[in-house]
Amino acid sequence: MLVAINRGTGLHPVLQGSGGFCMNLLADEQHPQLTHFSQSALRDQRFRSDD
Repeated sequence: MLVAINRGTGLHPVLQGSGGFCMNLLADEQHPQLTHFSQSALRDQRFRSDD
């Protein structure tokens, strides 16, 4: 599996400094959870809890 992180993102220096990362693989039915993490406009909703 190839993972490419854009050098212009805020994530790049974090990953570069950490020396490693974890990747989770999701099932097809979990696709709706990806929306908040794949769209910059929804960044403030990424870790929101409805509890």
